[in-house]
Amino acid sequence: DNYSEIRNILNNPIRFDVELNLNLLDMYNFTPATLVKIDQLGGVFYVNKISGFNSKAKKGTQVELIKIR
Repeated sequence: DNYSEIRNILNNPIRFDVELNLNLLDMYNFTPATLVKIDQLGGVFYVNKISGFNSKAKKGTQVELIKIR
């Protein structure tokens, strides 16, 4: 049952706070429904929150991910 998997994700989210190097094109193409695969974290994630994006800064952007698979 797919609903039990969704219920489990919503009730017991596995969150990761990461720093990603995002650029303007990444931000322009971003949609909340986009799934992101990150091999280093071993899974597929929804982006829950993006904080502090600055296209002129030479540092990463804080991103909160929620693991889906």
